[in-house]
Amino acid sequence: MIDRSAPVKNRLASRFLRKTILSVATFPLLILYAVMARGQTPSAPAAQPASDYSKEAFVVESLITKATFENDGTSSRTTTSKVRVQSEAGVQHWGVLTAGYSTANEQVAIDYVRVRKADGSVVETPPDSAQDVTSEVMRVAPMYSDYHEKHVAVKGLGAGDQLEYQITIHQTNPLIAGQFWYSYDFEKSDIVLDEELEVSIPHDREVKVKSPDIKPEIAEIGNRRVYTWKAKNLKAQKNDEPRREFPAPSILLSSFKSWEEVGRWWNALEQERVAPTPEIRAKAEELTRGATTQEAKVRALYDYVSTHFRYISISFGIGRYQPHAAGEVMKNEYGDCKDKHTLLASLLAAVGIEADPALISSSHHIDPDVPSPGQFDHVITAVPAGPAGGNLLWMDTTAEVAPFGLLLFNLRGKQALIISASQPATLVETPAEPPFKCFRRFEIDANLSNDGVLEGTMKRTLRGDSEVILRAIFRQTPQPQWKDLVQGISRTVGFAGEVSEVEVSSPEDTSKPFEITNKYLRKDYPDWSDHRITPPLGILGFPEISDEQERTQPLLIGATEEITFVARVKLPEGYTPRLLPPVDLVRDFAEYHSSYDFKDGVFVAETRIQIKQSEVSLSELKQYQSLAKAVNEDVGRWTEMRNPAGSASASASAATANPELREELERAAEAMHRGQLTEALEILTKATKQDPNSLEAWAMLGAVRMAQEDWDGGLVALRKAADLDSDDLRGHKVLAEALTRLHRDQEAVTVLQEMLNRSPHDAGARISLANELMTLKRYDDAIPVLESAVAEQTSSSLQTELGQAYLGAGKTEKGVAVLKDAADSSVNSTTWNDVAYYLADANVSLPDAQRLAEQAVKSA
Repeated sequence: MIDRSAPVKNRLASRFLRKTILSVATFPLLILYAVMARGQTPSAPAAQPASDYSKEAFVVESLITKATFENDGTSSRTTTSKVRVQSEAGVQHWGVLTAGYSTANEQVAIDYVRVRKADGSVVETPPDSAQDVTSEVMRVAPMYSDYHEKHVAVKGLGAGDQLEYQITIHQTNPLIAGQFWYSYDFEKSDIVLDEELEVSIPHDREVKVKSPDIKPEIAEIGNRRVYTWKAKNLKAQKNDEPRREFPAPSILLSSFKSWEEVGRWWNALEQERVAPTPEIRAKAEELTRGATTQEAKVRALYDYVSTHFRYISISFGIGRYQPHAAGEVMKNEYGDCKDKHTLLASLLAAVGIEADPALISSSHHIDPDVPSPGQFDHVITAVPAGPAGGNLLWMDTTAEVAPFGLLLFNLRGKQALIISASQPATLVETPAEPPFKCFRRFEIDANLSNDGVLEGTMKRTLRGDSEVILRAIFRQTPQPQWKDLVQGISRTVGFAGEVSEVEVSSPEDTSKPFEITNKYLRKDYPDWSDHRITPPLGILGFPEISDEQERTQPLLIGATEEITFVARVKLPEGYTPRLLPPVDLVRDFAEYHSSYDFKDGVFVAETRIQIKQSEVSLSELKQYQSLAKAVNEDVGRWTEMRNPAGSASASASAATANPELREELERAAEAMHRGQLTEALEILTKATKQDPNSLEAWAMLGAVRMAQEDWDGGLVALRKAADLDSDDLRGHKVLAEALTRLHRDQEAVTVLQEMLNRSPHDAGARISLANELMTLKRYDDAIPVLESAVAEQTSSSLQTELGQAYLGAGKTEKGVAVLKDAADSSVNSTTWNDVAYYLADANVSLPDAQRLAEQAVKSA
C-alpha cells in the first residue's frame, strides 16, 4: 500500500525549499533541493507549550486519522479535521483541499467540507464540486502512473472561520494480495492542538509496528486490534537545516515478516519483465561488439540506457510497483526508475551478466526492523563483480548523464535492498564515496589593461556531483542558449562581466570530465582605480554560521571533493603586486590553501579547498566557524599594486608630499603581510601623529585594529579616514565594508547614503546600500535604490531582490510581476528557486511558486 497518510492539506513543494546559505560549491547542488523537497520535517515526541497563537495564520484544533486494514490487503483511511483560520494567509493555505489517490485501486469520498462562521452560520461545500486532476507525469506519459488528485475549493472561507472536513480514501484492490503497510508522521511545522492516529487490523494478524517516540494504546475490540497514538504540537518548528536524509517516519507498520519476503514479492513482479526479447538480444550484441571485458560490456549498456532513454521522474510505488516489460521500455524510449533498471538488467542478461535491482530511499533513513516496500522511493542497479560476486558495481541510469559507476550524493552511504534471483534479499549499504576522485577546477588567464579592463579566457572542469548537475542543465537547454546559460552561471558565481565564444563538451560523453570554456570581458575591474584588486576567482569560501543559530543536525558542507581556483593575470607594464602571504588551514573535515606568485609580469593566485567529510559534527562547529572566518577573510583581501613609478598605491597621495611617510606606510604594510600586527600598529600610530591628514595612514591603522578585533578602535580610525576622503571615496568604502562585516547595518546605511550623495552613479555603493536596507527590512527605502540599480544593470538577482522589496512593502502586484519577469527571463535554477521562495514565503501566486520550485528541482 502506498502511504499517503499525511493530513490533507494544500502543501506546496516550495514549502520545503528554503533559501540556502552560500556553500563551498561554485555551482549549487540542486540535487539536495530535490531531496529536501521530497522530505518531511522530522518527528519529535513532545512539543513545547505555547499560549498565544493569535498571530498564527491558522491553528489545527483537531486532526484525526483512522486507518483500517483487512487481511486481504484492502483498506480505508479517513481524515477528519477542524482548523481555525486566523488570517488571509490561512485562507490561501486552506482554500483548496487536496487528496491524492491511485485510480486503479483507490476511491476518494469527500464526506463533508464546511465552514462555520463566527455568527454560527454554516457554509457547505458540495462534495460533487470536487475536481479530479491528473498529475503532471500522467500528462507527460500516461502509462507511467494512475495517480490523480481530488481538489476541493472551499466555499465561503474567510479569516476568523472554522474549517471542518472529512475525507476518506478506500483501497478497493490491494497492491499486494494479503499484505499491507503504513507510515505516518506527526505534524511539526504547524500548530496542532490535538492529533490522533487510530490503526485497526484483524486481531489475529501478525504485524510489525514501530513508533519509538510515542507509544500507542492497544485495545482488542471484537475481532480487531486497535492501535491509538495521540500527540499535539504547540510550537511550530520551521526546520531550515539542510540534511542528507530525514529520519524514518514517526510510525511504521507492516504485515511483511522479513526483507526476504519483500524480495520474493518484487522478484515475482520483475522476472518475466526482464527476460530478453530477440530485439533486446540483438541490441545488446550490437552495443557490446568489440568489448573484451565484462566491465566494458556493462559500461556500454549503461551508457545506452542512461542517455538514450528519457527518465520519467516518479517515485517508486506511486501508482504501481510492477515495471513495464523491457521490450516495451525500449520501444517507448522512456521509463521510470524501475523501467530503466529492467531494461538495463535485460540487456545485461542478454550478454550473460547478472544485474540485481536495489530498492533505496533518496530522502529517508531506512528502518531495518520494519520490512516494507513503502520505505523505498527509488530503484537502482547492482551488478555482482569480483570473485563469487564479492563486490558490487552500482549504477543509477535515471541520472542520465552520470559517469559510469557514480551514485549521486543523496544515494551514497544509504541502505539498499538488493534483490537477487539466486539468494535471499538483503539490506546492503551503498558506497559512501564515488568510484573516482571528484574535483572541480576553475582557471582564468587574462590581461588587465592600464585603464582597468580585464579580458581573457575561462575554463571550468568538473568531475562528480556538480558535473552531473551541469551536464543535465546543458542537456536540457537548447544549444543556441548555451551562451546565455554560461552568462547566468558566471554572474551567479560573482563575475559581472560579459562572456563570449562559449565552448561546452558533450553533455552525453561521460567518459571524461565535463568542460566549459569561454572568453570573458570585464570593464572597470573593481578597485583598479585605487591600484588594488582581488584575484578574479569568483565567489568561494565557506558559509558562516553564528553562535546564536541553534542547530540540531550536523552541518552539511557538500560532497567530498577537491576544488581548485587559479587566476593568472598579466598586469600592465611596470606594475608589480605586493604579494599576500600564503594561507594553510587544516581541519579534520576540510582544508584550505592559498598561494600568490608573480613571474614575467603575470600575477598568479591559487586557492584549493579539500572537502574531506560531507558533514561537520555538532562538536566540530567551533572549528568550522574559525575556518570559515579565516577563509572568508583571506578571499576578501586586496592585493595592492605598485605603480610604474615604483611607489605603493596605498600611499600614493602621501608619497609626493611626504617621502618619509611613504616609507613608514610601506614598512607598516610589510609588517601586516608578515602578520606582525603589533609592529604595524606602532608604526601606523606614529604615522598618524606625523601626518594627521593622511587618509592612507588612518585607513591602514583602522585595518590593523580591526584585525586585532579592536572593533571600536578600528572604526574610530576608519571614520577619520572617511573624513579625509577625496572624490574617490576610498575611506567611505572601507568604512562601509567594516560596518557591514560587524553587522552594524544602520551605521553602514548612513555611510553608503553619503557615498551616493557624493557619487550618484557608484553601482557598488548602490547595491551595498540596497542589501543593507533589505537586511533592516526597510523595504520602502530599498525600492528606489533597487529600481535605479535595475535600470542601469540587467541582473536577475537584482530583479528578485526588487521583487522581494515590493512584497515586503506591501506592493504585492508589483512584486509578483517583477519576480515572474525575473524567473521568465532567467535560465538560472537559483533564480527560479529564489522566486519560488519569495512567492511562497509571502503566500502569493502559489501556483507559480510551485511551478518554479518544481522547475528548479527538475533542472537538476
